[in-house]
Amino acid sequence: MGSFLKWELKGEILAAVGRDADNRIYLVAWAVVRVEDNESWAWFVDHLKKGLGLALGGDLTVISDKQKGLLNAVKDMLPQAQVVRMLATTYVRVSTEQSEKRGRNL
Repeated sequence: MGSFLKWELKGEILAAVGRDADNRIYLVAWAVVRVEDNESWAWFVDHLKKGLGLALGGDLTVISDKQKGLLNAVKDMLPQAQVVRMLATTYVRVSTEQSEKRGRNL
């Protein structure tokens, strides 16, 4: 997940979360980067891979909305990881596109 920082700090937070046996979400790792891009996500995923001993990501599922940098890094560094796109984000994007098309046809 990536999120903008405001105030004096600027930049973006990249974060990785997991779920425990009781289905509770917990923070695995986070980093502050200047900008969310392919290079930042590659750096973050590389550190996760090394720190957690993820090898090729065989038992890993990555859930993302539309972070191309994250998806590129996972594909390159964790090729066996399962990647799932968030349906809610996809639904909102498709609904917006359809609404815009209908508006142009009026």
